[in-house]
Amino acid sequence: MQTDITWQTLDNRRQAIIEKEVLPYHLSLKDKNLTYFSLEFPNLYQRIKKVKPEKYSVFINCNRKINIVNVTTGETLYPLNPEESQIDHVKHSSIYDLKNTRIDSDDLVINDGMLLGLKMPKPASVKSGTLIGLGSGLGHSYQYIAENYSYKNLIIIEPDIEVFLATIYSIDWKRLHELLSRNGGNLAFLIESENSVLKDIHEILDVFETENSHIYQHLHYPEFDAFISLIQKNGFSYLTDESVYQLKKEFMNVLNVSPLFSHTLSEQLSASKPVASVIDMYKTRFYDNIDSFKNYFPEIAEAFENYKPKRWLLLPCKENKTNIYNVERQAFWYGINPEIDALSGYNKFLKSPVQTLPSSGIDGGKLGHYTFYRFAKSIYEKFNFINKGEVNLPERIPSLLLISGGLGYSQQKVLIHHEVDYLLYYEPNPDFFYWSLYTIDWFKILKSFDDNGKQVNFSIGDDGTNLLSDVKKSMSKIDGFYLLNSFLFIDRKIPPLEKAIYEFREEMVTSVALSEHFHYARYALSHCIKNFSKNGTLINISSLENEISLNAEVLIVGNGPSIDLCWESLKKNKDKFLIVSCGTALAALWRNGIKPDFHAEVEQNKCTYSIISSIPDTEYLKSINLLAPVWVHPETVALFNKHYGMFTSLGGGMEVINYFLLKNNLKPPITTLSSPTVSNLALSAILHLGFKNITLVGVDMGFKDISSHHSKYSEYYSDKGGEKFSYSDSVDRLIPVKGNKISVVYTKMEFYLAIKNLSRVINKHPGARVFNISDGAYIEGTRCLGFDWLDEPSYSPRREVVLDLESVCFSKDCGKKLGDELLMQVRNEDITPLSNELKSIISLLSLEGNNMKVLSELKQFVIESLHKGNLIFYSLFSPVIPFISVTVMKALEFEKSTAENSGLFVDIIDHLNNMIDEMTNEYCANPLELESTTETQLVGVREYGRR
Repeated sequence: MQTDITWQTLDNRRQAIIEKEVLPYHLSLKDKNLTYFSLEFPNLYQRIKKVKPEKYSVFINCNRKINIVNVTTGETLYPLNPEESQIDHVKHSSIYDLKNTRIDSDDLVINDGMLLGLKMPKPASVKSGTLIGLGSGLGHSYQYIAENYSYKNLIIIEPDIEVFLATIYSIDWKRLHELLSRNGGNLAFLIESENSVLKDIHEILDVFETENSHIYQHLHYPEFDAFISLIQKNGFSYLTDESVYQLKKEFMNVLNVSPLFSHTLSEQLSASKPVASVIDMYKTRFYDNIDSFKNYFPEIAEAFENYKPKRWLLLPCKENKTNIYNVERQAFWYGINPEIDALSGYNKFLKSPVQTLPSSGIDGGKLGHYTFYRFAKSIYEKFNFINKGEVNLPERIPSLLLISGGLGYSQQKVLIHHEVDYLLYYEPNPDFFYWSLYTIDWFKILKSFDDNGKQVNFSIGDDGTNLLSDVKKSMSKIDGFYLLNSFLFIDRKIPPLEKAIYEFREEMVTSVALSEHFHYARYALSHCIKNFSKNGTLINISSLENEISLNAEVLIVGNGPSIDLCWESLKKNKDKFLIVSCGTALAALWRNGIKPDFHAEVEQNKCTYSIISSIPDTEYLKSINLLAPVWVHPETVALFNKHYGMFTSLGGGMEVINYFLLKNNLKPPITTLSSPTVSNLALSAILHLGFKNITLVGVDMGFKDISSHHSKYSEYYSDKGGEKFSYSDSVDRLIPVKGNKISVVYTKMEFYLAIKNLSRVINKHPGARVFNISDGAYIEGTRCLGFDWLDEPSYSPRREVVLDLESVCFSKDCGKKLGDELLMQVRNEDITPLSNELKSIISLLSLEGNNMKVLSELKQFVIESLHKGNLIFYSLFSPVIPFISVTVMKALEFEKSTAENSGLFVDIIDHLNNMIDEMTNEYCANPLELESTTETQLVGVREYGRR
């Protein structure tokens, strides 16, 4: 296992001294090699000159040795002694005869599933004239071969020119070539070849006019490992490109990931001397751990008690040198001394831990004027100013996500030396977790969590697909704000997981942004009262039962650019569908003379009113029904005919509404997975209402061209067809995803999350049929059809369906009663005394006190307020408590990490109490105040005219 660059380098001052003394030699070597390549390999020289390294770079380590680092991960290719490691690799490697090498599984000495030795295969004769090297590395291995073996020809295949580029700083290629020339031979390179390795080797055999060759593998690219594995199993003559390709794909999955450079099995056996006598010790630990899991996680014990590892074997040794070995790839997970790797991983995490969220600030975007966001931003600006972007690992870790633990050496150090309140152990490789039962004292860890009332959860065997859902499931009782003080420990970067981890962290940012807070609860309350009492909102109380309605064709219209490809067909077939428009699609529909039956919205703020009311046709709007959450802005509701109100949540800030629903024996369907876009709300609502035949159009969730991102007839564009604002500036990163009608389209993170939630809600309703005729991103669970599908359905009983919804699924009377009861509760409940008591408890927090006890009392106080009938207070402040808790913990962490932070903790406590004060005063001044944000870039440019 490559150690991290921070383990191999010194502080900036001492590192600069070493580089000043050592680097000139390597730079002169580079110049010498470039001159040599310009004369002997002019084409390769030209390619090298054009390379601008982005992934790999050379550096001088603390032992004054040159090494290679992956700059995207910080992992080094070799351990601290790079040249020695390369030479030892040659000495302990069998240089195989390409066409006469077969290795049988019996060559491995295995006892009780553990690897104890190797019956070495017969090495190739060194008298062959040609050697093919797989992977260049720094080149010292080939320098050693040229000096100590009698090969005439050396051909090096290296798939990455950036790796090869490192060799010009490390070895003298001209001298190596001269050594080969003395034997009448030559030197050749295949760098970043477009051919398969099998085709390259056939070409080498033809060019050098040899029937056979020897082969030496230095690096473990998946294709190289597949090639060598198949040679050893079946023989060279039976290889095909397809067989190598298929095994290469298997080696690239998360279960087979291995380091690019690994020492050999022979080296490990020589260095660590595994002995059968330690097997009983490991087996005893295994059975103790299984017994412990039977007590705490019986399903894990059942899964692993008789588990048989499929890819990785344990090489048991004394003195913490136990390692794991991938038999097919012939590579180790750790370096030759796993204890050093563990110390390296732990030290890096200790000095520069990765927080779960990419950034810890909360600004609220267009809602940044909210009291909560103003204070949250101010507090986190203080953290960032004092800490200057650096975060040390605290002694007490509120939340920790451990990903891919291997044998658990580094992870165990974290759990021993730090107090962790919540742990999710995410191990994608079941083989690794199985062997950790032999190496980690899980009994002690699990008992410690249980004794101290901490939480621990496991996710084993997932390839990253369910990373987000696993975290959400395991943290279901922890508010999104808890992630603001959460840490992520990945002992080694695993390429198949990188995309999932990035997306997980980005979605966690969204999760925090969407987490309930004081203002969400406050406006949910005031909006519901206004909607129920004054606007005549019909609240959802059940789902459809009538077969005619259930089987009606529903068309959900999004504002994606592909909607512009089918306007004529939509106009011709509009009467065949119950049409639901989504968000900004409404203006595009109006301009094309199409009136939807329902219009869906998902936001609570008044921006929706600003956008919709800019359509200068009140008669058109008043003929449409609004399908939106019960707490949608009342002024938006007033624009439409009727408001069909859906419940999207009944916890936290909606608890007061939930109380009165239960009091009136109402159990409405909860529209789940209804964010982050309006299309999510629309599809979820339609499915929860029971509809079975749904078609999506304009629900692109992506774009072929970033300049064409929504319908040209919507508010995003002016009458002249130009963008109102640069949409690309609002997109941080374009993500390639599978297209619905073409192979690939691009999307942004919000849409990527929307695609996931659309798929999830479809999967929750297996009886529904969902067609997708949009020309955007593919949505799992849908069937792709052409635009001509719109011609297929017969007449849809639209009017009958709407009447059925109103009479069976929604109730105006129930809404009116709820509104009256909510208003009475607001008038009768004074939140000020409880707010003052809340501040009193917060004031008990101190640097030296038992703050966990105080925070627990704070949470319990708010919960008890609900049981005592203080429904408004609970709804307003229960969403605030998690933020207060993580902020206090973070302030403590900062205060203890450096003396410079003196006074920060007291300042933060004052800020929190001032925030509670302002929230209380704001509410008491006008409990029924409506949300007032109207700022949006989508209003004020287009002169509306119908087509």
